[in-house]
Amino acid sequence: TQSYCLTQGVHSNHPPKGQVNQYTWTYNVTSGAPPFTFTWKKDDSVVESNSSTYTEYYSYNGSGGGSYQFTLTVGVRDAANSTASASLVVTGYNSGGGGGLESIGERISEATPLPSDFSLAQNYPNPFNPETEITFGLPEPAHVKISISDLLGREIFVLHEGELAARYYRKRWPGNDASGSKVGSGIYFCLIVAKGESGKEFTRVLKMLLLK
Repeated sequence: TQSYCLTQGVHSNHPPKGQVNQYTWTYNVTSGAPPFTFTWKKDDSVVESNSSTYTEYYSYNGSGGGSYQFTLTVGVRDAANSTASASLVVTGYNSGGGGGLESIGERISEATPLPSDFSLAQNYPNPFNPETEITFGLPEPAHVKISISDLLGREIFVLHEGELAARYYRKRWPGNDASGSKVGSGIYFCLIVAKGESGKEFTRVLKMLLLK
């Protein structure tokens, strides 16, 4: 068992073939009024609640190459309804030169207030190659669809579609279409359509430039 602070980078050797390693991340609360409520998400799915730790299991199948990646996010709420959150990217490697799980992250927010309004920020970097990050904010729970279209207005990729809680989000577009194929250089558009639980609707489009 290996335990890491959420914001610490980790790169470990893969376990022997057939062995399962256990990796645990811990969110250390430094302020606020107990009791605390925790919610851990792997990408956009809740994987742990009411615990300050999250555990991921990794096994090595003996093959060289290959990896998988996910975003791990934890949110905490104290007795006074103050909130804080942190997020990192975790990569699982399956290679002979080193593997296991590697986490690279940074503290995103400490006692972060909720967004005051719906927002969609300009993607970064822009121009980009091969991927870019899109940041948006929700002041209330909402049904959200974020899609990528080409210059002709054809939808080529859906970045997210479904219910999301109120907070700031960062989504990565790796520059591919719905089939997984990389798209060519050019102008692309990111469209967000959100409908909050109050009935308020938000639509915004931003222009992105992919240069290869």
